[in-house]
Amino acid sequence: MLQLAGITTLVIMLIVGADVGMRYVLNAPFSWSYDLIGIYLVPISFFFALSATFRQNHHISVDILYLRFPQFLQKLARLGVALIFGPFAFWIVLLAVEDSRERYLAGNAISGTILWPTWIPAAIVAVGFSALTLRLLLDGAALIVAFVRGTTEVVGESPARASASVKAEDEL
Repeated sequence: MLQLAGITTLVIMLIVGADVGMRYVLNAPFSWSYDLIGIYLVPISFFFALSATFRQNHHISVDILYLRFPQFLQKLARLGVALIFGPFAFWIVLLAVEDSRERYLAGNAISGTILWPTWIPAAIVAVGFSALTLRLLLDGAALIVAFVRGTTEVVGESPARASASVKAEDEL
């Protein structure tokens, strides 16, 4: 999914660049670019990157505190995040699926040069948060296994996340 988010970001840049060229060189901007980018492409690039961002420890955290924690407390904090935010992420999936279904059945669309179906953005949110929910579930389970075994190694942990924890502990 991260690759799709990256490709989508590249497509956004290409469309914006072409639109700017068409606007200022030929005085004929694309009438569809703003809607396509804002309604579909930006949500794909954001929501499809959520799970990978969490896995690689690139999400927003309070580093001034987190990186000063010993590895045990870092892992405990991550477990807390998984246990607290996991159900909320799943709830967002359920809401987005229902919203997408209702919009699809109602035939909702945003009018403009093109009628843009509104169920697709809700489905994008559902897919992105489904991946995040699964990531939180897997991360939580792996952390629980690590605590039970009494080890600092977490099964499935990305090398970036593991090395960040070790590096922070070495600096202290």
